[in-house]
Amino acid sequence: MREFLQHQENLTADFHFKQKQIETGLEQLHYIQTKLHQQIDAIVDYCHYLHSHSVGLELGTLFPEIESVEQAARQDFRQIELNLQAGLQRVRQDYRLKSNRLEENYGHM
Repeated sequence: MREFLQHQENLTADFHFKQKQIETGLEQLHYIQTKLHQQIDAIVDYCHYLHSHSVGLELGTLFPEIESVEQAARQDFRQIELNLQAGLQRVRQDYRLKSNRLEENYGHM
């Protein structure tokens, strides 16, 4: 019984560690997304400022470029987020599988 509990405790600790790592990755990703959008907004605001002060900045060519960069970043972030979520799902499935196998090996103690 003690051996089973030790294995179960180790399995649970490993699961929580992996889950926390992925959740931390998701939090960091969302933080970086927020910072990127703030920076893009600042660039757009600065472009408007320059344009309003007749610096001669051609916004018609600049904004599509900014939007293109932003769209690519959004796609990259979305793919990373999907990968992290899929990883979290695999960790959960692996935990359930190993936990069930452990219980079977120890006869449902």
